[in-house]
Amino acid sequence: MKARTQFEKQVAASNVRLTAVAPKVMEWGVKNLFRHPAFRVPSGLTTCGDCGHKFRHEGKGLFVVCPHCGHRLEIKDTLNRTHKESTYYAVLDTIDGLQVERLFLLSVEFKKGQPIKYYDVEVCRLCRATASKS
Repeated sequence: MKARTQFEKQVAASNVRLTAVAPKVMEWGVKNLFRHPAFRVPSGLTTCGDCGHKFRHEGKGLFVVCPHCGHRLEIKDTLNRTHKESTYYAVLDTIDGLQVERLFLLSVEFKKGQPIKYYDVEVCRLCRATASKS
């Protein structure tokens, strides 16, 4: 799309100067938006979905804390080796007198015996002019 109006030209010029989202934002999303699984097989051997550490857990509770990394994990009694989840999160920025809402798709993959893998993709960007002070 070719920018035709003054507002569209301002938006196009500001899009070039937008920076990547800080890694801390993505780490916050991974930590707070997902339930982290602990894969437990019938023998009681449990694998942390975050760090891949294996330990024995025989308890009946729904949650356990990994002795290696200290994360709170939700116990999943399963023989599956992978668990994938995705969710959206938004970030608000201001640049050149514009308020920019950036919407991201955050995907995580928990694999048995491996550290967590995650990535995000920018899905949508909404711009609107901020109120000018008079």
